Amino acid sequence: TLNPNFPGNYEGAKPTIAKVIYKKVVSATQLDDLKSGGVDVLMGITGGAETDEAVAACDNSNGAFVYTHYSRAGYGKLQFFCDVTPTQFVEVRQAIAMLLDRASFTDTFCAGWGSVVNGPYSSAMWQYQESKDVLADNLNSYAFDVDAANKLLDEGGWTMNEKGEAWTGEGLRHKEVTAEQAENMDECIELSDGRILMPLIIKWCSSEKNNVSDLLATMLANSDNVKNSGMSIVQDTVDWDTLLNAIYRKDADGNAAAPYYSMTNLATNLTSTIYDYSFSWTDDPAKVAQGYNTTYLYDMGEGGLDELSMDMVYKTAAGDDATYLDYWQKYIIRWNEMLPELPLYSNILVTGYPTWVENYEENAYWDFAHAVLYASIPSAQ
Repeated sequence: TLNPNFPGNYEGAKPTIAKVIYKKVVSATQLDDLKSGGVDVLMGITGGAETDEAVAACDNSNGAFVYTHYSRAGYGKLQFFCDVTPTQFVEVRQAIAMLLDRASFTDTFCAGWGSVVNGPYSSAMWQYQESKDVLADNLNSYAFDVDAANKLLDEGGWTMNEKGEAWTGEGLRHKEVTAEQAENMDECIELSDGRILMPLIIKWCSSEKNNVSDLLATMLANSDNVKNSGMSIVQDTVDWDTLLNAIYRKDADGNAAAPYYSMTNLATNLTSTIYDYSFSWTDDPAKVAQGYNTTYLYDMGEGGLDELSMDMVYKTAAGDDATYLDYWQKYIIRWNEMLPELPLYSNILVTGYPTWVENYEENAYWDFAHAVLYASIPSAQ
């Protein structure tokens, strides 16, 4: 049975290409590889400049090459750690969202080949297509708004300086917290009267050699808006393995390690048509240790992410799309409110290939590995 996301109509079709070779290419020379025949299909091109160059190369090839494009099933993001440091407080996560102009960020990074999403979905998903109006009416877009971000911080109790006096707009904001909330953050201050103050320091675990990290440093971490809001975002640039260890709270030897960071930046893909996040919000220590809840947001109880993610899967009968969609919409709305992640951009991906490759159909859920099965090559090639 064909995958329902298969874009063509080839009932009973069988693969005809006898041999497929995967070749690793680098972005600097990938178009030269395509034009010279070093590769026949250059898939999943992303990034504004790279995408523009690929489209131009196909358009100016005198009919030798064509391209297809589609919305990526996924998004780049800031991922918050929601049980330690200031990001354990929802108003801080929401304030960070409003201190970043995501529309401008997406335009800069994607150069017109991307869009902003406000939850864990892709515009390619049928759930989103069926829910556009509901999401438009109920999701917070967290539009760039410095005054609103500061108001949130005020309402959340980030109203003191390091002495426990009123914050007047200079230096870091502080908030009175409990000993439990202050755990794993050495920068917290204990005053002589026993009060514990947490400074608004966001520890950012940043992936190295990453254009997104560089742009975030400019547009968010080092911006005057963040500084003037009494917040400090401290960037720690690490390699990929160290970043993963920070997410899963492991040391270099794979042993459990204490949490340290407030957030990190990476991307997520939603390439499976099965949207199943059951157990992703569990507070079971054993499952958390196994990596089931990597934002460490424990949103339990009625209407919480844990319940909604489980009900979406286990309280919906097979084929009952209406019930499923109702749970899905409630899940997305709650996620948007709690903001365990901040989506930054959702790319449009481009794949280039020569015109002699026939019947090549690709989309967000039907990538090269699937498309090549039903593509064909004339015998002259």
